[in-house]
Amino acid sequence: MSHSDYALFDRFPDLEQRLPRIDLMAGPSPVHRLERLASGPGLPQIWVKRDDRCAIPYGGNKPRKLELLLAQARALGCRAVLTVGGLGSNHALATCIHGARNGFEVHVLLFPQPVTDHVRMSLRLFSRHATRMSLGSSYEELPRLVDRYLERATASPAPQPSRAGSDMYYIPAGGSTGLGAIGFVNAGLELARQVRAGEMPQPAAIFFPAGTCGTVAGLVVGLKMAGLDARVKAVRVVDPTVANRPTVLALAREAVEILARADRSVPSVTIRDDDFDLLEGYFGAGYGAPTQQGLEAIAA
Repeated sequence: MSHSDYALFDRFPDLEQRLPRIDLMAGPSPVHRLERLASGPGLPQIWVKRDDRCAIPYGGNKPRKLELLLAQARALGCRAVLTVGGLGSNHALATCIHGARNGFEVHVLLFPQPVTDHVRMSLRLFSRHATRMSLGSSYEELPRLVDRYLERATASPAPQPSRAGSDMYYIPAGGSTGLGAIGFVNAGLELARQVRAGEMPQPAAIFFPAGTCGTVAGLVVGLKMAGLDARVKAVRVVDPTVANRPTVLALAREAVEILARADRSVPSVTIRDDDFDLLEGYFGAGYGAPTQQGLEAIAA
């Protein structure tokens, strides 16, 4: 993706030299109207931004974060990355695929979730792209396993240490750090540019899932920087101990601080608790557990 296509660098050119980034994306993800979903009288227009088309060979919302996280791993001289997620984690799989394509060993610590067709497909791809896979008994066990894993890495010979231990760089679940969230600061600026170019009308509200909250945090910051008055409505899809307002606010503020340190021309926007909605009531029996309503909506 060229400098002019990456909305954050186009808006703040000095950031390109100060914020390492590996180019994983084919360009800004396209937008289009969902005619059938809003075909009834009186229904609002519904548009989708196709991040599933943003990266080759594996898209979704994760490559936006990984562009920055893998770049930092490379800048620190790390040869390996470690990340965590469920058995069907799109983030962990994206890290495996894009990490391996960029010369990293990728180690993943996984936790159980209901085994669906999606999970079976993900496991086949993990076996093809991951350097090493390990399974914990639960999400709550992962911090202890991560510490043990990084202790072993620290004990091994390494040419240059990373902030995570020896030559292994740790990427938290979902890639949700302040740095990772900056990928969605760019997404907010990118969407605002598409609106102003007439590719779609200005949205009244933007809906997306809230998992580890990096996507929510970055988009809230990006939309505010862009001056796009669209209400962010994040639907919680994990346990509330993971997806919650304090987490969104902490990630958003960390992203703003990183950008401000890198380039003084970046506005220090203030992120408040009322800048977004966190929607409850759509989380099923557990992480990755399909609900009947969800299955019916997919089939409709």
